[in-house]
Amino acid sequence: SLAENWIEKYEESESRSCYFGLIAFTFTCYGLALGSVVLMFIFYTTGGSCYLPKFFISINIILCVAASAISILPGIQERMPRSGLLQSSFITLYMMYITWSSLINNPDKECNPSLINIFTNHTTPHGQEVYGTPLPAESLISLLIWFVCILYASFRTSSNFGKITGGSHDAVEADHGSGDNIFSSESDRETARVWDDESEAVSYSYSSFHLVFALASLYVMMTLTSWYKPDNDLTHLNSNMAAVWVKIVSSWVCLGIYVWTLAAPAIFPDREFS
Repeated sequence: SLAENWIEKYEESESRSCYFGLIAFTFTCYGLALGSVVLMFIFYTTGGSCYLPKFFISINIILCVAASAISILPGIQERMPRSGLLQSSFITLYMMYITWSSLINNPDKECNPSLINIFTNHTTPHGQEVYGTPLPAESLISLLIWFVCILYASFRTSSNFGKITGGSHDAVEADHGSGDNIFSSESDRETARVWDDESEAVSYSYSSFHLVFALASLYVMMTLTSWYKPDNDLTHLNSNMAAVWVKIVSSWVCLGIYVWTLAAPAIFPDREFS
């Protein structure tokens, strides 16, 4: 990951600039997360019926603090020496984004002002949607973050293709004693190296690959429609609590997976988690 590569670079070079960069980036992520918490409390919890948004924001910040504390426990550091506050700051900032993403789907407009209303200090009449663009600003932000994540994943996939495919794409030494080796070129024949043509097994799971992209397509579809559902007819779309719960539960699952990656090596010391 980006955090692990950064930490590895610091451990190899012991550069002061890299060290201060790690600290600055960690505090920046935590600062942005804290700022988002303050803004969410200011704009999304002021209504008299906004008890659920207050609960979501409070419980998620408590869970993030707990996860950050777990990441620096001596037992965790012993088994996972590269874990720490840098990764936790990433997760905390992402958790706050998902929390905000869930709050903007709240059908109670008293607890869910649009970004345009916030910036223009304009109050939307109850039950009406007022947007200056065909796509809500909240959805544009979600799509931008999604696009950045796709770009990052694409670059990581290209740079770590051998790890993803198990190294089967790399050239492998041919068996000099066998006469049935198939060489892709004359140079490969001279060096006795062959390329895996996946004749016996595929280098990666095609079904998993397409499943991930199918889920990503569904996410884009729901983002473009702002997770709305029809009211009386297809011309009137409203926010719904189902989208709120889907996103907030996904934030808990995300944090649970992160905590498990920290705790599993300490809980099961005899197992290999590399």
